Amino acid sequence: MKHTLYRLLFATQVAAISFSLASCNDLLEPQPVQQLPADQAITDAGSARAATIGAYDRVQSYYQLNWPVLGFLPGESVRFNGTLNQFLQIDQNQLSADNVLITEAWTQMYQAVNVANNLLAAVPDVNDPLLPAAEKNQLLGEAHFLRALAYFDLGRGWGGVPLILTPTRTKENG
Repeated sequence: MKHTLYRLLFATQVAAISFSLASCNDLLEPQPVQQLPADQAITDAGSARAATIGAYDRVQSYYQLNWPVLGFLPGESVRFNGTLNQFLQIDQNQLSADNVLITEAWTQMYQAVNVANNLLAAVPDVNDPLLPAAEKNQLLGEAHFLRALAYFDLGRGWGGVPLILTPTRTKENG
């Protein structure tokens, strides 16, 4: 009985090791389910309009909290009475490089720039009868404006900043 139990335990362990080693031979190539390939993202009138709305959303994301806080909290007309260190640093003009509000504002502004760059790269190639030339030019103009607005804000906040005029689609080209 005891000998049979050891054989069964040994066979189970050998099977488990065999399955785990066999599964390691095939490396997984995960495909993102919430991201389209760049050549499929902006292909028609609807996707061009949606991407433009996304560019406005990126600008809105830094204008809703981080940018106003960075602009008004250091002034004399506003006082911070809370306990959150990131706000206290800004209120007292004692900023550290790892302040969450600063890094978020920087990141959100460059996200807005990147969405605008993606629009500027893709919209001219859209051939859709539902996207007349006048509307295509309007979408391109809005993308240029939103990118310029983000760079204006970056320049006001940090001075000389990297000027990126092409889309960043992977970590290798960013």
